[in-house]
Amino acid sequence: MKYCFYFILIFAFGCDQNRDSTNGTTLEVPGTYKIIQNEGVENADSYIELNDSTAVVYYLSESSNHPFVLHNYSINNVDSNNYLQLPLSTNRTFLIQSTENGSTLLYPTFGSKDTLELEYQSKKWKLEDIEGSWVNSIYLEREKSSFPPPPIILDSIDESALLPWPPNIVLSKDTIIFNEYISKKSSIQFDPSNQLIKMSLYRPFQYYKDAVWKIKSVTDSTMIVDQYQFSLDSLKTYVIRDQLYKKQQ
Repeated sequence: MKYCFYFILIFAFGCDQNRDSTNGTTLEVPGTYKIIQNEGVENADSYIELNDSTAVVYYLSESSNHPFVLHNYSINNVDSNNYLQLPLSTNRTFLIQSTENGSTLLYPTFGSKDTLELEYQSKKWKLEDIEGSWVNSIYLEREKSSFPPPPIILDSIDESALLPWPPNIVLSKDTIIFNEYISKKSSIQFDPSNQLIKMSLYRPFQYYKDAVWKIKSVTDSTMIVDQYQFSLDSLKTYVIRDQLYKKQQ
């Protein structure tokens, strides 16, 4: 079976005399790549995160049913060329080549002849700037009385046991905690560029979960994030952009 797979790859590219080959081009692992062209999801902000044994394909769009999907993948060398096996769009196997401007091209071996261009994402943010306790700007701009009262389900809980106002988010390298009257917690995973955070955070009293955060900017005092939230009612993804302020210790 292994040799049959190699034969198919060699045959597919041996028949295409118009494609120049750049031998030995591969992908950095671990590493994150932005997909410049992606026909799989309309208007999606798409990325591939390659880890040692699994790949994460991000489809960051309100038209996406799932903000990210996990896949097994492999990079195989045939005739001094490297091929990526990973289901993207309608294709599964791609020849890996480099361009003069430093990006990477994935040429599909079968089906559509449209190539995918990948742009390597270097580390964008320092983890120490992201870690800490954060407050959404809306809670700093308005009085507590302008927000809805605590859910009726909390009536049986002594008020002194509820968490203090305003709600806040605590981020560490592997955990997120959302504090709003009570606490909800999720493990998290940063991608190699520190701009994408995977999680499964069910916020208190909400019918949706935060699946992916994309950090747009971060300083020692502010952070802007796009939050990709999956609704348990509509089974759709919604994008919320928030500005957060770091709480001073």
